[in-house]
Amino acid sequence: MKRKREAAQPGLTAGERLKRSKLTSNPDIWTSPWGWVGTDVFDASLITNDHLLATCGFLPNSGHTLCANKLKKSLEKRPNTTGQTPPAEHDDVIVISEDETPSCSKRSCRKNPNCVNYLGQEKWVDADEAFDLYSTAAGLGGDPRQWEKKPGVPVGLKNLGATCYANATLQVWFQDVRFRNGVYRCQASQEPEDGSKETVSVFHLQATFAALQESKKFWYNPVHFINSLEVPHEVQQDAAEFSKLFTGLLETVFHKQTDPALQTLLAQQFQGEFVYKRTCPVCNTSTTSNQTFLELDVTLENNASLESRLRATSTTEGWPCPRCKENRDAVERTVLRRVPPVLHISLMRFAWDMSTGDRKKVKHSIAFPTSIDMAHFVEPDPEKPSDAPSSDIYDLRAILLHKGASTYHGHYISHVREASTDTWFEFDDDTVTKIRPPGSDNVPVRTNAAKKRKVQRIEDSDDEDEIRIVDPPPKPDQTSKGKDSKDPVVPGARIVKSKDAYMLVYARRGDKQPEPEAPSREALEAITAVNEAHDGRVAKYKEKFEKLKAEFDAQRDKMLDVFRTWNITNARQPSAVVSQHALEEFVSRSLRKPDVKKEAKKIEEETPADDKAASEPPLEDTSALAEASTDADVKSSTDSPPPNVEPGDISVAEILCEHGKLDPSKCGEMKRISTDAYETMKQSLGVRFVPELTHEDVCEVCVKESFPERLYQRQHPKDVAAVESEHYDLNSIQYWISKDWYKDWKQTKPKMHLAGLPDPSPSDGKYHGDVFCQHGGLQANLNKRQRISPSAYDLLRGLFPGWTTLKADEPQCPVCDAISDRERVHKQEQKQLAEKESSQLGYMKGNAANGNTATLEGVPLAVVPREFVDNWKKWLLRPNGHPRPTRIDTSGYQCKHGKLNFDPSKGDMDSTMCVIRKGDWTHLEKWYSTGPLMSYTRRTVNGETIFVCTPEVCEECRTVRKSTYEVASVTVRVLADGDPTPTPGAPSTSAVSAPDGQTKLTTYASSSRQSKRLRQGGKRVERTMQITKDMSVKDIKLAVQEELRIHVICQRLFYEGRELEDNATTVAEIGILAGSTLELIEVKEDDSIMDDDGPPSKRRREEGPAFGGTLLGGGGGSRADIASSASREPSEGVLGDMPSELPPFELPPSRDSTTLADSASERAISIPPEAVPKGVEDVSLYCPTCTYLNEPTAIVCTMCDHKIDK
Repeated sequence: MKRKREAAQPGLTAGERLKRSKLTSNPDIWTSPWGWVGTDVFDASLITNDHLLATCGFLPNSGHTLCANKLKKSLEKRPNTTGQTPPAEHDDVIVISEDETPSCSKRSCRKNPNCVNYLGQEKWVDADEAFDLYSTAAGLGGDPRQWEKKPGVPVGLKNLGATCYANATLQVWFQDVRFRNGVYRCQASQEPEDGSKETVSVFHLQATFAALQESKKFWYNPVHFINSLEVPHEVQQDAAEFSKLFTGLLETVFHKQTDPALQTLLAQQFQGEFVYKRTCPVCNTSTTSNQTFLELDVTLENNASLESRLRATSTTEGWPCPRCKENRDAVERTVLRRVPPVLHISLMRFAWDMSTGDRKKVKHSIAFPTSIDMAHFVEPDPEKPSDAPSSDIYDLRAILLHKGASTYHGHYISHVREASTDTWFEFDDDTVTKIRPPGSDNVPVRTNAAKKRKVQRIEDSDDEDEIRIVDPPPKPDQTSKGKDSKDPVVPGARIVKSKDAYMLVYARRGDKQPEPEAPSREALEAITAVNEAHDGRVAKYKEKFEKLKAEFDAQRDKMLDVFRTWNITNARQPSAVVSQHALEEFVSRSLRKPDVKKEAKKIEEETPADDKAASEPPLEDTSALAEASTDADVKSSTDSPPPNVEPGDISVAEILCEHGKLDPSKCGEMKRISTDAYETMKQSLGVRFVPELTHEDVCEVCVKESFPERLYQRQHPKDVAAVESEHYDLNSIQYWISKDWYKDWKQTKPKMHLAGLPDPSPSDGKYHGDVFCQHGGLQANLNKRQRISPSAYDLLRGLFPGWTTLKADEPQCPVCDAISDRERVHKQEQKQLAEKESSQLGYMKGNAANGNTATLEGVPLAVVPREFVDNWKKWLLRPNGHPRPTRIDTSGYQCKHGKLNFDPSKGDMDSTMCVIRKGDWTHLEKWYSTGPLMSYTRRTVNGETIFVCTPEVCEECRTVRKSTYEVASVTVRVLADGDPTPTPGAPSTSAVSAPDGQTKLTTYASSSRQSKRLRQGGKRVERTMQITKDMSVKDIKLAVQEELRIHVICQRLFYEGRELEDNATTVAEIGILAGSTLELIEVKEDDSIMDDDGPPSKRRREEGPAFGGTLLGGGGGSRADIASSASREPSEGVLGDMPSELPPFELPPSRDSTTLADSASERAISIPPEAVPKGVEDVSLYCPTCTYLNEPTAIVCTMCDHKIDK
């Protein structure tokens, strides 16, 4: 109906809908689920069936709209209305509509039982997207064809957890075709022979290389190779250390081969020679030692070039010159004699940080060329015939990088030039990406105001990978020397700069790589089996895909039929009631991704041990580990119906009450569906909701049990309003009521109210004492009661019939008044007594607790417990709020002989004692019960301080008292620069001294580590620490390291002038007394080689076992073979004055000491004493933790106490 609106009359705006419910003053009682309580029904016996339906919103006009089926509309074909213009509405027309249904949305219909939209059914609309979800839920798995290798892209290696160091190294080795062919020709087997496991590792290396060469997939799983080395998958290792140790293992196997070319393969391909030279700066006398290497180790300096580091020299202090016969600061230098065809350069990225006691990554940037002329760095041996190579130009073949700021975590990748195509690739585990060659010309150009450089960058850890090109390539007509004549530039070469480069591989120009050979027969058979298995999976996948697709199409048609018809169109229409969760389960059960962890745990618990062993993948199929579970899921999901689409019941227990009916309090979780759709679900899909309920199954018992509380919620505000409207007249009779009760009762939801129970009356429980005293009269505290009018009193009496109270004119209880008077008099007396004691003991009040006795020289003093003084001062502040102390117990300061068990002249005054004047003690004896007097007097005679104690000090009992403790406090004092070294009998270097031998601590260190500038500033630092008798000196030093961040290596600890050098000695053995002072001298370290780009690590991370216990670390296989191969100097980086003939010894556990330009102390190797040849007794043991050089017979490191494995 439409009508014209009069312009002069106010009304609705144009287009606004008129809501008829606003036209009546009586709102519909059915618009709220419980709107009929207190309006239509006042007694539970009058509840009808419509009232039950209303509690769940099942009636018309219940406030829940009958939403249209949105999915049905989207599936229906809509008429083409293109070109038609909708009728225009006039601005002066008001629409009066019977349809006032609000718009349907996920938020507004979240608790609407009549809306079945937004339950996930839209996932079934798009067939392709739905099938993706369906196939995932059914366990079809990924398409094996996605794993196939792309043409022209090498194969990657799977990371097993933290094995990126091995993957990056293997890719570098694989691209050396001569080395790869040698590995193929090596005789190896899958089973260990003669107890040796090395040949097994070589076989799995052959299989890995064969996979990288012949695999049809873009990645390969090297799990069997890693397992053969007995290396844990989850531990990050050092790539350079892995390379050194594994080449040592390979040489062991190669030496056993019958082919002479294989026996010398590593030496011919990678081994070079250098001479280690020490020169006296005075007489120029030099000593030399010839060595060989497989990897050339180079130390780093910030912004240095590779060429400068190859020429680097270092200084050794105290070198005995054979000619001068004196110790000199010798100049050390390493001179290359011969460079191998393939040169591996290892950059020393990890160093020991003395300030944190931990290894740290060196972030110095190094510049290296893409081509280098090694003729400028090689000095041939004049005593040997010249065997000059065909070319001295070396081209960059590979770069191994460590991404990350820490030694203990990060990621290894490699940039390698592929042998067959001469193309550069980045190998990031199983991700292989084609990249431009380092230093290529087609890089973006960036200009700077000062310089113009082409920038590309390989680093660094925190940014994207890029390469910085420092200098452009010289033109062909330019000289081969750069600006610095010491840094030759090869024509066409670029200089690359990196903070992450860890290993560089150069190959001699002109040495062409041979053609790749076929893998060994066994390795090729293993990889062929993997490829055939992959082809089989592809065929199976295609077959199973078609079968699963047909099942999906059939189920999707049935699901859409249900979705089209499951909404109700009339509120009183017969319907089935289910929970929203149950409907969502029905919709998504076939599309939901399975809980892998939950299902795996269930299968693990149900699978017998024999079946687990039988299900392990075969050794030949190294990729089966990654695909076995997927194949099993595919087989189970296609040979039988998928588990998620099998007929089954769905529980609706979440909407049931304890009586098995619909719970009205859970109506927001209910959904109604048409009975026709539910029958379709049961017949065509085999789905049934348990138990089956209709909208008529609302629980009557629950509704009647809730009725009293609902009625209270409606009636209580009305009762409060009635009582509040009755104002009292000051001239009329008034009544007292509990203020707390009245304040709480007036709330909409009183705290006193318990569901299902009547409210307590104003005189019940704790509220009774607000008006009445314990004698039944009116209590005196006006703050706990208030007045109400007689009419309000009558209304409350009607609500609480048993309640009575007192009138406002009732006098207060006389008994309570008398008691109050006595308490007031007692408080006054206590206050006067406190003032009296405070005035007569003024010095004790102000100075006893702070230990200030500087002005009391020659004055007799007494010792009292601090506990008494503290309680006495609290009583002075609050005489009526804190109890007055009753006794002064000094018996604890007296020994069994009746003497003092402490000595004030030796600093025994601890925190439990206070010093007062003897005159104050006289007053205390009058007022309190006291123990024996413990007094002393301090005098200065001829510059010497003398203590006279009464009674005298018992030295025997004093020592027993100071040494009898479980936990005691000691002071650790860090001596400042310039303080003398403590010696026995010398006076202690203390802080500001106070009388009585007490030390006043004036300087404290903060809990965080101070900077080196503050620690070197000359101030003493003290810290109080807790010790126990079973603690060792090392434990104390570790505690000092934790507290003051001074490493154990840098500590010299003294007690009573004696240095505590034996770290194993305990506190009990030393005899450290409670309250003693330990003096500490900090040995300053040299941090010049470390980056100063941030604070030290907050917590030291313990060094891992590296390759200890593995086949590479001598923990498996034939130890004799490993030991024999270890005698070869290059693997261990033996760069010292040692003869070439050394007996076999084990490989060291770390490579951190092997450098090119460091002192011999950083190149030492660990040789057992029995293996040290005659004439080399000066060979020392290298500590794998701190790199300190120890005596040959040392068991633990002298510096850090780390055990040295021999």
